[in-house]
Amino acid sequence: LNTAITLYRQPAIPDILWLIIVSLILALTKETFLPVTLLVYVLVVAGWLKEYSIKKLYRKIINDLTLSWQYARFKLILVLTIILLIVSFGLFAERYAQNYIRYKRTTPACNKVHAEDECMQHGIYRRNTGQRKEYLALLNDGGRPSMNFLEFTRVWLRAVYDRTYSYRGMNTINLSLSVRVITVLCGIIVLIYAVRGLLVNKINLLQKALLIITISYVILVFMYNYNIYRYYGYPFAIQGRYLLPVLPFAYYFVVLGLVNNYHKITKANKKTMIVLLLIFLVTVVTLISPMALYAREGYRLNKQVINHSANSFVA
Repeated sequence: LNTAITLYRQPAIPDILWLIIVSLILALTKETFLPVTLLVYVLVVAGWLKEYSIKKLYRKIINDLTLSWQYARFKLILVLTIILLIVSFGLFAERYAQNYIRYKRTTPACNKVHAEDECMQHGIYRRNTGQRKEYLALLNDGGRPSMNFLEFTRVWLRAVYDRTYSYRGMNTINLSLSVRVITVLCGIIVLIYAVRGLLVNKINLLQKALLIITISYVILVFMYNYNIYRYYGYPFAIQGRYLLPVLPFAYYFVVLGLVNNYHKITKANKKTMIVLLLIFLVTVVTLISPMALYAREGYRLNKQVINHSANSFVA
């Protein structure tokens, strides 16, 4: 992202190559980085087109390359960068391009690579295959999905929260109604106050990029889960850990918004705000903290909020 911001301000060939290299390496690490890196490219190109015309942008990059080529150190760095780019692209093509040419997908299904009997030894494949057959049979008999879009959204929000803050090992903590009400009310108040603080003071270019990436990533995860639900008829793969890459950014913007508000209020109101914040923190620690909840009788959930059986889903 830092390289992308640099590119936005000053287009240059080496930085463009490094951005491509980092993108390829991230994609090799995990396929889910592909939409994120694509979004970064869109932001960079949009920024360029906002500042320059295509012709002016081309001339700027070529002029920068011509001037820098006069220095031996630049030539060495550029050559090494190109070599690294070739290696990275080769590894990327070997994994994804080869799969797409052979299987028409970047990540082929198990039974496209191995025998069906071998795939059925894998628990997730066996679960998904069985659920898909049951769901198709339901649709053929005139059945309908159990949840519409709004119902799925509610279930998704609860499941993501429970599987982020109320998870311990393979156990999900069953939050009581009072804890859920306190969580929702406090969350709404803090969120509104934080958004107000972000609107009071304008955020800089890097913060805008982080905010766009954070929101877009959450939407991508949600749509991925929703598409899985529409395909299998059951909300598989809803996990809070999938949002961990952007969760620190979300916390950052909440804190930033609160700090901006804090600087705008009077000295007397600051003391009131600190007292309310302390009350909120005590409430969180004693009632909402997973470790505290886990130790309380009646708060432990013996079965998962969402388990692998479609018939035992708890909304």
